[in-house]
Order: sequence, then structure tokens, then C-alpha cells
Amino acid sequence: MNAKPSALPVDELDLTRPPVSLVVCQVRHETLPAACSPAAALAIDAALGWDTRLEEHQPLPAPLADTETPAAPPVGTVARGWRMQSVDGEWSVTVQADHFTIETSCYPGWEAFLRRARTLVEAVQATVQPEIEQRIGLRYVNQLQHPDVAQPADWRSLISDALYQETLYTSVGADLQAAMQVVDLQPDPAHRIVMRHGFQLREGLAYVLDSDCSRQKQRTFETEAIIASLEHLHRMARSAFVWATTKDLRTYYA
Repeated sequence: MNAKPSALPVDELDLTRPPVSLVVCQVRHETLPAACSPAAALAIDAALGWDTRLEEHQPLPAPLADTETPAAPPVGTVARGWRMQSVDGEWSVTVQADHFTIETSCYPGWEAFLRRARTLVEAVQATVQPEIEQRIGLRYVNQLQHPDVAQPADWRSLISDALYQETLYTSVGADLQAAMQVVDLQPDPAHRIVMRHGFQLREGLAYVLDSDCSRQKQRTFETEAIIASLEHLHRMARSAFVWATTKDLRTYYA
């Protein structure tokens, strides 16, 4: 498939068993130390409406795959934030001075995920009152599996020609322990798709398709604008999945 991800139709992508292992949404804004206050944490936690565990959180490097996102400063120079985790461990929210994140390891579908993301954005806007939105990221980590795959080369009919590394998989044979690539695409000046893909034997024969779609142009922080951007990033992620896979694989998950 030679079409660009941003140009692909996604109507055919109706997966009843989406192979999603992690979804992360992160919004960056100007640094606001008040975001790390106990009062802000309690207010945001109450707005979520979940049964959560609230704890202080020492941030690690951002989980999104965007290669231009700065790494976290050395430990000891970063203000602590807050982490709110559902009691079942499937959902978590982190709030730091310059960003907030919602993620889940049990993806319920887009509409349900977006509702929770909206609740968080609204709570941050009401409590922390950021003025500048700097970056929005939406990341999907897919763990692809198929019963016909017994060796890396068997992904040939399931991963698109644009990504499948046929020469590498067939020439190295059983010596191949991992093969991961990064594809960095910019469909327009404000948006990017950074896709990591490939397999590692420690993950069995699963094929990892990790797509980070982002908007990286600053503007006024407004809830409705952020939600509209998340809808656009979701369409980008769906198009990227279609671009990266074959109809045979999508049919298997449908």
C-alpha cells in the first residue's frame, strides 16, 4: 500500500477485538507549580468520579514516542506531581506542573476513552487554569498476533509492504532476535505521526505497532479545541493502522 497514512479511508477499520495494549493521551501546557499542589490534586481526583488511589508521583520521561519531546531532567530537579490510579489498575491519571496524562491498559473503545479524557481536561482547566496549550499527544500501542505466524517472516502477508522488512527477516533467519524501526511522518506543519514497529522475541512473535500522533503548535488552552484535536488525532491513528497492516490482518481482528 503506497498511499500516505493521512490520505487513507478508515471506514473499513471496525475491529471488534482491537489489539490495543495501551492508550495514552497527554496534554502539555506552560509550567504551573500550582498544578502540583495537594488542593489541585484533590479537586481533579474528585472531578474524575472514579474510585482511585491518590499518591505523589516522581515523573519519568514522557511515555509518548515523539522524539522531539525533551527528556526528563535529572532526578532531584523535578517537582513531584500526582498520580491517580483506578483500584483495578487499568486506568491512571498523572498531573505535573507542565502536563497531564490519562492512560489505560484496558481500552474500552474511543467514545468511552474520550469521555474520560474530556473529564480530565475540564478538571484541569477549572482547577489549574492553564493559558497555553503546547502539545497534544495520542498514543496507541498495538500488540498484533495471528495464529498463522510461527516465525518473523510469516508477518509478510499481514504487515503492509510499506513497513515489512522482507530482506531482513528472510536473510537472517533464526539469528534474528529483534527488529524495530521508527517512521517519522509530518502530514502538515502542526501534526506528526511517530510510529515504532517490529518484533522482539521477548514479546513472543507479537508484532508491535506503536503510533504516537501529536499536534505541536501552541495556542490558547481551551477544552473544546483540545477535544476536537483528539478526534483528529484519533483519525490519524486509525489511518496509520490501516497503512501499516493488510486487509487479512484487519479481517482477523474484525
